[in-house]
Amino acid sequence: MKFGTVRAKIADDGEKIQTILKDGTNETSNVASGGDYIVTNPVSGESWIIDKDKFEKKYQKIEGKSDEYKPKGAPVKAIVVDKNVRFIASWGEEQRIGKGGYIIETKDGERYGNAKDEFESTYSRY
Repeated sequence: MKFGTVRAKIADDGEKIQTILKDGTNETSNVASGGDYIVTNPVSGESWIIDKDKFEKKYQKIEGKSDEYKPKGAPVKAIVVDKNVRFIASWGEEQRIGKGGYIIETKDGERYGNAKDEFESTYSRY
């Protein structure tokens, strides 16, 4: 379950984001459509784009904070990868996850990856 808070802002139409991990790895990239959010993990600094409907299902504003949100806490399935992998993420772009990272699947069937450090700083296991 995700516990880590994020910062978010509305993206410009056509804005491109490169998701760069703390170790400098270029994990993936995607392009925003009008109304999408750019979400940033304040611990690792990685950013990604999420469409407005998904964002509003997954996060809620932290009272008194202008750009901080907390996850609503839906459980996810997370599988540790035992080698470096590449796959097409839910947003249609290639994503690279290194050995020890995670492939995550939400209850809505969305699939994406998280590097080990980023996963451990934002998700809890139970």
